[in-house]
Amino acid sequence: MACSARNISRVYKGIFQTLFNIGTLRPRFVHSCPTSLIQNLLKFRRDKPTDQLHRALDQCGVDLNHHLVLDVLRRHRSDWRPAHLFFNWSKTAGYEPSSDVCNEMIDILGKMKRFQELHQLLDEISKIEGLIDEKMFATLLRRFVCSHKVDDAVQLFRRRKEFGLDLGSEAFCTLLMWLCRYKHVEEAETLFHNVMKKDWSADIKTWNVILNGWCVLGNVHEAKRVWRDIVASPCKADVFSYAIFIKALTKKGKLGTALKLFRGMWDKGCRPDVVVCNCIIDALCFKKRIPEALEIFRDMSERG
Repeated sequence: MACSARNISRVYKGIFQTLFNIGTLRPRFVHSCPTSLIQNLLKFRRDKPTDQLHRALDQCGVDLNHHLVLDVLRRHRSDWRPAHLFFNWSKTAGYEPSSDVCNEMIDILGKMKRFQELHQLLDEISKIEGLIDEKMFATLLRRFVCSHKVDDAVQLFRRRKEFGLDLGSEAFCTLLMWLCRYKHVEEAETLFHNVMKKDWSADIKTWNVILNGWCVLGNVHEAKRVWRDIVASPCKADVFSYAIFIKALTKKGKLGTALKLFRGMWDKGCRPDVVVCNCIIDALCFKKRIPEALEIFRDMSERG
């Protein structure tokens, strides 16, 4: 039994020496899965000096392509160092990263909060025309904002033209959405008013982002203020505006205000949709006001 164990030990030792000893790796080595080979090499040599790791990768003899590089990076989404080392090595091996590959690397660095490395990569790829696309830009925004780096996110937005991207209201709305999603509603609204004064007029979609931000935070007082601003603005509240505000009011138990707003929708020429009606009916039923809920249900059925 002991002899058998020693034999097995020798076999495994031989396998690992073949796979991971720099002196024995040769370009002629063929692996059934190049991605697994690289993953194992990165795993067992992660603490080695960078030049040694690069030499080991050089001797793997794999043909680099977008699919392979992307697959390796995705296998290291929670381990930034091997991913970053492999990404940097791939460029020295003659591989030119695609937008998808750069986006994956940026996402990994942002997720692990390695912003020094992220900024270095951003400076590098920003020099290549057309490499930064809308998908990568959204990833950058998301990673900055979810780490509460609001200033970095705003500065990135102001560089859109430098990246060859349109500096339009749609992109601005995306920035506000990410800020509000990660509870930076006050900063989002301040930026909203500053930009609207200088660059373009606000549309209702942008207003709705700010309104929804306060409502999600449960701050009905600020939501009411924003609602008054919407009413006073040239924009006309749409069904989404009403749905956002009515839902927030009913959650806070302000059913009277919500009903008044609901009934005023028809006067404003805004037809309530199923979401708004369900919200009001559900709130009435919760308060045991069943006859009123049935009345609204019948009224909506008659109106079609």
